[in-house]
Amino acid sequence: MPQLVRRVAILSSSLVLALGACGGDDGGTPIDAPRPDGRSVDAAPPALCINQKDADCGYVPEPLLPTELSLADQRTMAARFNPAQIHTGADVWAVSVDYLLAQGGSFTPLLQVAEHDGRLNFSYDVDETTTQSAYQDPQPDLLTTDFSGLPTTATSGRGLVYFVDGPGTNTGNDYGDETWRAAWREVQGSTDPAAAAYPPLQYAHFFWLSKADRLLAIQYWFYYPYDKFTNNHEGDWEHVNVVLRYPDGGEPTFAMAQFSFHGRQLGIDGADLYRVGDGNGGDHLVVFSGGDACLNYVPDCYCGDESGGSYPYPGRYSLGFKEDVAGMASRPGHAFAPDAYTIQLLPRLEDVDFAAEPDLSWYALPFIFGEPTVEANAVAAIATNNHRAPVGPNPAHGEYDVGIEEPDDALPFSGPQPFEVPAGWTLVNEPPSTVFADMPPRTDCVPQ
Repeated sequence: MPQLVRRVAILSSSLVLALGACGGDDGGTPIDAPRPDGRSVDAAPPALCINQKDADCGYVPEPLLPTELSLADQRTMAARFNPAQIHTGADVWAVSVDYLLAQGGSFTPLLQVAEHDGRLNFSYDVDETTTQSAYQDPQPDLLTTDFSGLPTTATSGRGLVYFVDGPGTNTGNDYGDETWRAAWREVQGSTDPAAAAYPPLQYAHFFWLSKADRLLAIQYWFYYPYDKFTNNHEGDWEHVNVVLRYPDGGEPTFAMAQFSFHGRQLGIDGADLYRVGDGNGGDHLVVFSGGDACLNYVPDCYCGDESGGSYPYPGRYSLGFKEDVAGMASRPGHAFAPDAYTIQLLPRLEDVDFAAEPDLSWYALPFIFGEPTVEANAVAAIATNNHRAPVGPNPAHGEYDVGIEEPDDALPFSGPQPFEVPAGWTLVNEPPSTVFADMPPRTDCVPQ
């Protein structure tokens, strides 16, 4: 998503209190075991650092080892805390990358490889003139072939990056100027997520946000086959961090969440978030997935309703443009309860058996999730590389195993609104009214 200049607005004092950079707590279980760094036992957990860079908080993220929490227990915990999601767009939801890997009948060759030089923005700068098939005919089935060991360096010494061209493309700057959605509906065969060929799925990756403070993060990654917004690209990866208090020998409890949208991150205390139960002790954050916006790239107005950015509340966000995020009474959006999702674990690379899970081979490679560039974009979007297909979750991603890379103050400049809770959902936490604000007027450009 493009990095755009924020609009200046009056800062609500109540929101400043709600989003203070450090302090606050979730009232979770006290740490009653010796700290891993050998310091004396705390009577209560340390205060949370809510919305600063990891380094400024003194947090040193590090991997979670299977000896600390087995892969089976990671799967169980990931399902206990996975988010519910409210989608703004028409009918797209987070799915397995299998959606992309299975489109072998549409493209030949399926898996392609090209040389690249370094990285620009969130994506590899692909030299598309070097594109060739990764395999000689016959083309393998990427769902059953372990391709994680393919080379990552060309004979020229340049890097190699792999990609699969997804179904559909972007054709223009207005809402309906694309074929991605029609292709999605054809592949899925149903607008009912439970009956679709690729039902809802979330990927989960664990890491210690701060082992010394016993803060364990579950990084939930959401793969969407396309991004149709004020810029356009194939493939889209979004994520949110659910941060738990996990005392040694004790039960994990919800502490805070860190949201990611358009290259920015925002941390919020668990007490200020919508969370729902599941009847089995689960505690599930509600993520509001954006969004609807138009942006005037002179002389054209670019519009879209599929950004996928992860937000803490519905409403209208002022980010240099006005993004509408569904979930409020006037725009309820499309609700997905936590149990609608299958959870696919993404452990450390060295803990994955790719022979047993060949459809995760992309996780081990320099891999982008769609055609490398979409040329039907504004000149400014192309100049800032926001027309490129993104890399996915793995150590090459700039926000992988990271809490907050660049904190954002977007919320106080915006109009978060109360959530219209779907029938049958049971809240286990509701934010105080002080987090909400008047919604700013929408002042979008209009496509010509």
